[in-house]
Amino acid sequence: MDLTIKLDSATLNIRVAVILKNKNGYIFEKHKSGYIFAIGGRVKLGESSLQAAHRELKEELLISDKNYNIELKYKAIIENFYTNANEEMHEICFVYEATNIYDNVLREELFIEVDSLDFAKHDIRPIELIDITNDKSGEFRNVVVGK
Repeated sequence: MDLTIKLDSATLNIRVAVILKNKNGYIFEKHKSGYIFAIGGRVKLGESSLQAAHRELKEELLISDKNYNIELKYKAIIENFYTNANEEMHEICFVYEATNIYDNVLREELFIEVDSLDFAKHDIRPIELIDITNDKSGEFRNVVVGK
């Protein structure tokens, strides 16, 4: 069961996002509305954010347990407050960064590779992912959006 809590006029989502680099840049998922976002999804009840990040990578990239070798480092947390279809949303997103390069073939209909120099040419959501991705200080970041 996904960690999505519906209240009277608001929804709380607990999510993960993974900053995944390959030889041509960073890998983002394509949304049908035209924007792109980091691979990830909702955390499930009883699952840690790290477990969710690994599960989402395997599911989205179609990697079997036997062939999975992605290592993740906890990079940031994004607290995102926004409105979606007149509903108040509160999203807590645990952001991880892959410490190794992903070098498998991607399904072009679902994913796009973007060089960090081209981030400004794309509608990346949440936009704060750009600063988190570009931050090489190694320091953990807590980002609040919309409050």
